[in-house]
Amino acid sequence: MEGVSLPVKANQRLEAQVPCKKQHVQKVPLKNWLHSKQRFDVKVDLVDPAPGTAAAQGITLQGVNTLDLPGGVEREYRFNIYAYHEGSAMVNVRFTSQETGEYIILEVALKFCAPEKLATINLEAACRQTARHKIAVANPLDTPAKFTGSCSNPYVRFSPESLEVPAKGEKTIDLLFRPVEEGEGEAEATLNSNELGTYPYRVAWKATPAGVEKTMVLKAPLGGSTVEKFKFLHFAKGPVTYTASVEPAPGGKGGNTADFVLEAKDVKADACDFGRAGVPCELAVRYTPSSLGERHALLTVSGPGGGEYKALLTGFAQPPQPQGPIAILNGKQGTVEFRNPFDVAVEFSVKVDNPCFTVPQKVVKIDTQKSTSITVTFKSDKSQNGRLVISCEAASTPWVFFLKGDL
Repeated sequence: MEGVSLPVKANQRLEAQVPCKKQHVQKVPLKNWLHSKQRFDVKVDLVDPAPGTAAAQGITLQGVNTLDLPGGVEREYRFNIYAYHEGSAMVNVRFTSQETGEYIILEVALKFCAPEKLATINLEAACRQTARHKIAVANPLDTPAKFTGSCSNPYVRFSPESLEVPAKGEKTIDLLFRPVEEGEGEAEATLNSNELGTYPYRVAWKATPAGVEKTMVLKAPLGGSTVEKFKFLHFAKGPVTYTASVEPAPGGKGGNTADFVLEAKDVKADACDFGRAGVPCELAVRYTPSSLGERHALLTVSGPGGGEYKALLTGFAQPPQPQGPIAILNGKQGTVEFRNPFDVAVEFSVKVDNPCFTVPQKVVKIDTQKSTSITVTFKSDKSQNGRLVISCEAASTPWVFFLKGDL
């Protein structure tokens, strides 16, 4: 008699569809054909792709080495599968009876499909602030793997944009969110690797209002003015024209907002690259107090696609400051330009403290926010100094202009 030993054939073939980048538990049924309890040694082998190849390195199998079954009982043996790439694989699961040496082989044909969303990442930040989420990236291969990130939301990005992970190594990459306008929604963020495939993530993002940027303090003497610049950073990825306005301060406090005037209401900003610290922009605000005391207002700067910026304006009116000297030649006239800073018409008393200087009127009434010229004549046989004093009931401190008479 002659016999030929043939390759072992599988007793059963199973098929399964497995998503990439997620741990999958595969069930394999086994029945104890004896009426007594048996312990089986279990061996899970990857047959195709061939072990040791680059494709095989992207597939991980893991399961326990033994299985106990009471007599005549059928149970499921389970092992874990993790695949990085789309494709297919063949796995053999061999159960060997420790008592009799008999064995059963089952084939599992696996099809690795495109990965679903691996996780939902929640990102929330106030406008122009940055939220950060770290993602661990592992490389099971014997060669380095390179990853490149992208996102459907232009204000969500990976940092760095590309990352190389060494063989059998692991690194982390940051997902950054820096919004410019308030709102909420969803986006898709993806890490792509030629060596290890695609890693898709769902991003649930929320951008909250930025609030007040800063407080600007402006100080000017009554009758004078000062200019301060509101500086801000533009983060939008496209060019934006911002428009500014001055509104009453929150809470209804502040008084006359007309004391704050914008030198220009529009400012244009060029596109900003996401990685930059922002494009500097500025607007000039002039403060001209109309009464003594403190004033408050709200500066709002906004532009379509660029968001909104707010600054609290606080103005302090200081007492009138002395000015001059104003030089006047003997027998000639000098002119003093004086403006009514108040928001109502006011009568002002005008006088000089040296008789060598004279003014044509002792009282002058000036409409609100209007200016007038006050002439001063000098007559003397020698050089003289004096003061022009302008006062009113609304201001405890008068306006003083120093005069210098020359021959």
